[in-house]
Amino acid sequence: MDGLNLSGQLYWVAVTLYALAAVVFLVALFWRREDWLRSATRLVGITLLPHGAAILLRWAAVGHGPYINRYEVFSSDVWVGMAMFLAFQLRFPRLRAIGAAILPLSFLLMGLGALSTAEPEPLAPSLHSYWLVIHVSFAKLAFGSILVAFGVGVAYLLKERAQRSGTENHFYGRLPGLARMDELGYRFTGIGFAFLAIMIISGSIWANDAWGNYWSWDAIETWSLVTWLFYGINLHLRTTYRWNGTRGSWLSVATLAVTVIAFFGVAYVARGAHVEYLVK
Repeated sequence: MDGLNLSGQLYWVAVTLYALAAVVFLVALFWRREDWLRSATRLVGITLLPHGAAILLRWAAVGHGPYINRYEVFSSDVWVGMAMFLAFQLRFPRLRAIGAAILPLSFLLMGLGALSTAEPEPLAPSLHSYWLVIHVSFAKLAFGSILVAFGVGVAYLLKERAQRSGTENHFYGRLPGLARMDELGYRFTGIGFAFLAIMIISGSIWANDAWGNYWSWDAIETWSLVTWLFYGINLHLRTTYRWNGTRGSWLSVATLAVTVIAFFGVAYVARGAHVEYLVK
């Protein structure tokens, strides 16, 4: 069996396991089962192995990193996001429940990637650049950061609602305090803001080398800037106007929505250099 076929099979193994993990997380959330949260988190860790192997095998077979078409981009973004989620819950095990918000979205992105072409494509000469590697790497780190912030924001909203309605139980009581979750959501949004800034700067340097200008205002470039500004507005509202707590958590949800549109949605309806070279 060649590397591409094995990579494709491992990809579907990962899709199946992510779907199972999403179900276990949701059951744990609605049935208030702390032990199921631990099992679902372990399942995510196990899934990273075949998923990572699928990415590496494809990388070796096609001769370039996972950044040419939607199949590669969605898959590698989800892997980075899941790795950041696992690292986060190792540091904050009481926030395993954010997987109930993160895993369904990750499974959806893997499914969308599977609907795109998986045919290997040669690397265009303009993409042979060290700056492209930096650009793509920080894009994935930015997505992973806001994914964690989104999960923390959802956990905040659920705990706050339970407290307000007087239905908080042991399950929600095990979550960190509202102030702590609000702080974590703010920190990961700030990290994502910095990663996104590096992504835009490195992408501009690469674009100048590849196409002769730093900024061409194509759709994905413009939406990347919009997303960065939205991150900035989020942080500004939190620090200047004290949009913390419930409003800050809803901001985290909205920031993820804008990020998903910019990173994954625009390419379906727009045209431009990024769409032509990166997300076929």
